Amino acid sequence: MGMEVLSVLIRRAVEGGFISRCNIQRAASGLRINLAKSEIIPIGEVDEMAVQLGCRVGQLLAVHLGLPLGAPNKAVSGWDGVEEKVRRRLVLWKRQYISKGGNLERKAHLVKWEVVCGDKEKGGLRIRKLTLLNKALLGKWTWRFACEKEALWKQVLMAKYGQEGFGWRTKKVVGAFGVGVWKEILKEAGWCWENLAFKVGKGNKIRFWTDLWCGDTVLSQSFPHLFTLAAHRNATIEEM
Repeated sequence: MGMEVLSVLIRRAVEGGFISRCNIQRAASGLRINLAKSEIIPIGEVDEMAVQLGCRVGQLLAVHLGLPLGAPNKAVSGWDGVEEKVRRRLVLWKRQYISKGGNLERKAHLVKWEVVCGDKEKGGLRIRKLTLLNKALLGKWTWRFACEKEALWKQVLMAKYGQEGFGWRTKKVVGAFGVGVWKEILKEAGWCWENLAFKVGKGNKIRFWTDLWCGDTVLSQSFPHLFTLAAHRNATIEEM
């Protein structure tokens, strides 16, 4: 209550011209304002006020979101300071997280990757090995090409690269541009075909001797002497 009454009395004294705010501050702290060392930050027209007080006119130095307040945001030059700060910070980040040789510094791991990929019952996280997973996913496209007869993407590949082996696969991909994806997939086709077996239907697209359709081994390996004597080694089951 007493502070409120004092505040009202001081405000009325200031409004009546008996005292000024500067005098109140000076009387309370014992300090005087050195106008020769003071500046007025321009917000509007302050030149005349600066002349009357005898101080300099300064500039607004406050920064908000990396830009000085009052700067023209649409001007390209206004962003020079921000760009330079980003460059300095990038240099600092690179020095902290990248080694001198430019390679990422690998820290010692506490658990073997084989354990991490193991079953949860054995203390692992059951994370799949990325190398084998990538190999399996690439090989799956070889299997899909052989099985999905009417798929549009298969028709596009056959028109672009041609086909061989009764349409089970495309021809070898050649060229340097626009073929990278399918070329990488075909790199995994070898092991994929070695582990694929055919289910016999009409038999007109399965080679009798060299395709896996009977047992776990192709007949050319199970009966090498008969294969040597065969007159048509690329004959289909239907032709036999």
